[in-house]
Amino acid sequence: MSLRVVLVGGASGGHLVPLLAVREQLSKSVPDIEATYICSDQKEDHAILAQDGLPIISVPLLRRSIRLPMQFTSGYIR
Repeated sequence: MSLRVVLVGGASGGHLVPLLAVREQLSKSVPDIEATYICSDQKEDHAILAQDGLPIISVPLLRRSIRLPMQFTSGYIR
């Protein structure tokens, strides 16, 4: 039975490079690991992660805004 892992990060190379290192170490410990990356839809994220040759799922990057927490909270109040 293989180990399935989802590695999540993005919007910054500083968050993606450690993911590559974690995946590399996991594959040394668990040779039959199945890993998938989830990252932002920024092309830089894909360029970094594509080097590893694993599946990539991209999600839209939410822009930070003062309104975002208010919109999120108002959905629960209604």
